[in-house]
Amino acid sequence: MQFPQVPTHSSVLRELSTSNMESLAEFLGNRNRRYTQLGSGKLHAEFLEVSLEKVHIFKEKFNLGTRIEAAPAFSLIPFGYITSAKSGFKFCGHEGGKNTFLQASGGSWDLNFKDQLEYVGCAFNREYFCNSYELLKGRPIDKRYLTSQFTPPLLDIQQEYANVLRNILHWIKAHPSVQLSSDVIKLLCSQVFQLTVDSLPPTQDKMAKPLRNSPKRIRAAKRVSEYLQTHSRELPDMQTLCKVGEVSERSLQNGFIDYIGVTPIQYLRIVRLNGVHRDLLRSCENDTTVTRIAVSWGFIELGRFSREYKLLFQQLPSQTLRQ
Repeated sequence: MQFPQVPTHSSVLRELSTSNMESLAEFLGNRNRRYTQLGSGKLHAEFLEVSLEKVHIFKEKFNLGTRIEAAPAFSLIPFGYITSAKSGFKFCGHEGGKNTFLQASGGSWDLNFKDQLEYVGCAFNREYFCNSYELLKGRPIDKRYLTSQFTPPLLDIQQEYANVLRNILHWIKAHPSVQLSSDVIKLLCSQVFQLTVDSLPPTQDKMAKPLRNSPKRIRAAKRVSEYLQTHSRELPDMQTLCKVGEVSERSLQNGFIDYIGVTPIQYLRIVRLNGVHRDLLRSCENDTTVTRIAVSWGFIELGRFSREYKLLFQQLPSQTLRQ
């Protein structure tokens, strides 16, 4: 999530509504983001963002299971609040649900869910956030607030946080021609900062869930899932994946189920199907065929491939190609 800095006296509104995961990734091309469709159905994704001077406010919504991976830049401190989660979700391998407040300030944003999900969030300039915290509290920011973790439910204040972020997004969207003065932008940044700090638990709160020291099987699943994003065309077998993860087959299986909700082989097939989908959408050559692209991703049983593709994307590969 690398958000561009914008000049004072202006706000930048960006919005996208799409049924194409690839379009969403390209729309956020400089954000270190990757999307993988996990759930079966016709995708509908929405993204809305307002960039102010010291904070970037955004909302994202999906109608079916998806994995969102990002590596926030060190210069940013991102937070998010899950406003709707039909079937729960996993954040860096940890179970969560509606009304969960997330910190991704430890450099990891890995969110996956089986069904509909919506969240609002913000990403602060790190220097602004740390300096403002010290001025507000009279002490340097605790390092615990600079690690990725869940926070325990503080429903009233955290729901207010979500409502204020949504109101700012919707107001600026409804008044696109209004130029905000530097004083108004400063006030909005300060308001969002105050609500964010108030939404964080006391540092001694034992209910917060730091994400730094994940079990070995979770670390292996993350390492292997990264490997599959760049090596899935090579059709690695389970022995290769165990070698990459440096764990046994059983540990890797359990790690994937805990981390993403599917087995390594199931995830490999999902990644390959997403790869075919992406290539079909990108294709602009008249002689391109579904068979050629499917085979390039290792799908030889074309009947089975076509059935699985339609189950995941709710259309035949030939229909995607015609798009």
